[in-house]
Amino acid sequence: MKFIADFLIFISNKTVPIAFVILLMGVIAGLIRTISTFLQRRTQLISKKLEPEVAKIKEKYLEEEQLAKLSDLYKANHYSFIIPTILKIVSIFISISIFSVVINIPSFDLSNYHNSTAFFAIKNIFEKQLIVILPILITLINIICMFITSTKKDLKNNWKVNVISQIVLLFVNVVFSNIFAPIYAIYTLGSSTTSQVLNIIINKKLKEIAIQS
Repeated sequence: MKFIADFLIFISNKTVPIAFVILLMGVIAGLIRTISTFLQRRTQLISKKLEPEVAKIKEKYLEEEQLAKLSDLYKANHYSFIIPTILKIVSIFISISIFSVVINIPSFDLSNYHNSTAFFAIKNIFEKQLIVILPILITLINIICMFITSTKKDLKNNWKVNVISQIVLLFVNVVFSNIFAPIYAIYTLGSSTTSQVLNIIINKKLKEIAIQS
């Protein structure tokens, strides 16, 4: 992971403060993860839609002819489980790699880092300190997106679970941000916000696919 950290430091020295590089890495990780989730859910909807036709093909055709017919059917409906799976693996690898760097970067040798260590009001993102504003901001974004994507019925039926989950999320982000320094909250801000905002678009698109099914 030191190689990745050195690479991020190199990029930051040439461009913007490392806090914004980490924020961008979070955005990229959140983007890939969300696209992977969307493709998986889309594949599930397509699979459900094709169940009657698949059953007919399996009943009517045998072996190679059956495989050929199923392949044509899946291609015609843009069905693929390989791409979502690959993206899922890539997103997990990126998330683990960047997260490992994020939580360990304060212990790395920063003697070759020459850019700013600040992030708005935070003077040094590498120093452990009490950080509350960023975790609160992350939680507020999650709550806003939850209200946008959920129906009134869902919000009413699941309000206890939603409240508890957001309190736990806030607590975890505050604790982790202080254990691993503010850089953790910056990465989470990028990844979580990207996922939540994209989910608004994705949920709308999945509803359209479900209706067409």
